[in-house]
Parts: sequence; C-alpha cells; structure tokens
Amino acid sequence: MGSSFTASRRNGGNFELYLQKMALNEIEEMLDHLRRIKNRRDLYVDTIDEIEILEMELRFWGTFIKYHHVLLPDSLVKLVKNAKLIVRMLYRVFDGIPDEC
Repeated sequence: MGSSFTASRRNGGNFELYLQKMALNEIEEMLDHLRRIKNRRDLYVDTIDEIEILEMELRFWGTFIKYHHVLLPDSLVKLVKNAKLIVRMLYRVFDGIPDEC
C-alpha cells in the first residue's frame, strides 16, 4: 500500500510539473504576442500602456506559478481578483486586433 501511495504522489507531482510548464509556456506565448502588438506603429498611447501593464502582470503570474508553494493562503483572494482584471484587460487589448499579429 505504501508503494502505490508513493507512486501516485510521484505521478501527481509529475502532472503538477507538467501543468506548471504548460502554464509558463502559455504566459511566454502571450508575452511574445503582446510584444508583436506593441511593435505596431498605429497604436494609441493608452493601448501601449495597457500592454505594458499586462506584460508586468503576466510576468508576476509566471513568478507566482513557479513559487506558488511559498504563498500565504489569505493572499489568494487578491490574486484571483487580479487574475480577473488581467482577463478583462486582455479582452480589451485584443479586441479588434487582427490574427496575424
């Protein structure tokens, strides 16, 4: 029984590591996409400011994903609110931007 429990924990740890890497890859892809958009010449200053805020927030989330085990439980509420704000900002920035960016 002990060995199957250890094996399931190890597999769960591998799955968690897989999810972590997948999330970090998605964040990197989003950052690359935001950089390409920011390099366009026809953007308003407000849009560039929002993109820079999103870049900073996404980098924070990457750090959070890497070091989630250090986080205090009561700060999770703030992080969830922050994540919802990021999603709203992403929709606002990507609205009307062509797919080829």
